[in-house]
Amino acid sequence: MVNGSSPIKPYQDIDKAQQIGATSGTCAQVALDLMAQKTGVDYAKTNIVNLQAPLLRNAFKNASIDAGIAWAPYSMALDAEGLRIVGWDPEYTPGGVCPRMTGVRPAFIKSHPEIGVKLLQVDAMASEAVAKNPQLAIDRLGSGSPIGCKLKACAYLAEARSQGATNVPAVSSSRTNIFATFATPSPLCSLNQTIEMLK
Repeated sequence: MVNGSSPIKPYQDIDKAQQIGATSGTCAQVALDLMAQKTGVDYAKTNIVNLQAPLLRNAFKNASIDAGIAWAPYSMALDAEGLRIVGWDPEYTPGGVCPRMTGVRPAFIKSHPEIGVKLLQVDAMASEAVAKNPQLAIDRLGSGSPIGCKLKACAYLAEARSQGATNVPAVSSSRTNIFATFATPSPLCSLNQTIEMLK
């Protein structure tokens, strides 16, 4: 992510960044290291500001950083406010960087080891089902949420494409005022309706 007026156009211009916001110990830090490797930038010479993703907005507004590494929904929120997404992780590493996590308290899993196996099986089943039919994720993201499916679907579609999904239609990530436009409650919408609204 960069300010709209930034000289950084694609992520390959990362050497032009003076201060880069990235959360230490997360996929954001790994992503920055991978970008540096891919572009020949010395990672040790980058000026990294350790910021949690929700704090990037204020850091950009205060000019404390001129580039930042974020993930959905933060990247979509920043894009909606006029910041630019200059790259997605599959552009610099196959399959992307940011993992999903399923966590269980150690004491619970020790008492119920079968639950860990079931959680992993359900996660694998859900991933496979969504890969085959993205509408499932859109319906689930939109249900019971005050934000509504339009905004979440936009974030999902952009993130799915960034992760290399080929069966997800392209959606412009540079929609202005997407939060103002889509942040109202709405009924479930189909994938095709969502794509039409976001074009």
